[in-house]
Amino acid sequence: MRDLLKKVALFKGLNKRVMDSIATNAEVIEYSADATIIEEGSKGTEIYVVLSGTVKVLVNIEEPEEPLKIEVFEMKRGDFFGEFSFFTNRPRSATVKAGTDAQIITITKKQIEDIVESDCCEGMKFYKNISKLLTTRIISSDKKVKKWFKNII
Repeated sequence: MRDLLKKVALFKGLNKRVMDSIATNAEVIEYSADATIIEEGSKGTEIYVVLSGTVKVLVNIEEPEEPLKIEVFEMKRGDFFGEFSFFTNRPRSATVKAGTDAQIITITKKQIEDIVESDCCEGMKFYKNISKLLTTRIISSDKKVKKWFKNII
């Protein structure tokens, strides 16, 4: 498991002790294609990492007659989700479903807090990694939105 996690950008540069702790304490769950992993509006503070397969991130668009779910991202091996609720303790902002059969690792907020408390340097590495990855995701989303608006104008 540790060897798989070492390839995930979220854990880049973390030492062996921390990686062993994550590998030992994290839960790996297998989902069939189209299975719901998290539901928009539900509670939870875990971060999920895709180990294999793909997942779809869907958001509800409120329509008067019936709700409509729009796919906003497809994620693959090494990608993570659930960070919004992890950081804010607010309900999940999207539904995530397995796009194909997928293997997902679940990491609790407590596990990350324990890492930070036991070794603040390793905790800083984790938060630096997640900051870089989220910034990249925001830039990518910004480009998609601009492209979408150009197409409708």
